[in-house]
Amino acid sequence: MVNVYGEKYVSDESVRKWSARFRAGRESVGDDKRPGQANTVIMSDLIDKVDDLVRSDRCVTLRMLALKVDVSYGTVWTIVHDRLRFRKVCAAWVPKQLTDQLKELRMGLALQHLFQYQEDAVS
Repeated sequence: MVNVYGEKYVSDESVRKWSARFRAGRESVGDDKRPGQANTVIMSDLIDKVDDLVRSDRCVTLRMLALKVDVSYGTVWTIVHDRLRFRKVCAAWVPKQLTDQLKELRMGLALQHLFQYQEDAVS
């Protein structure tokens, strides 16, 4: 919580709750683990499957991917954006980072243009 001056403070209720927990033998103010499904959905075979689908059809949408691999939209978003590092450009998925081969090609073209510019400047 923050007051009107931007200073952080703890509510009285939180202090009372923590105090009671410490008297009961607790050693930390952190929350206990809650029951629920563990986040083990994103596995390497699922990542590979999504990668293959994206590379086979660059215009596929996240919703279509979610239906094809039978996981949630959010899981597919995490795989495509965070794990595979793709982004959408002109309705097609492309890698965010260039491969070494593409970097070399780009450098070669830049040098070629530079040499052409220098030749034109001398003439």
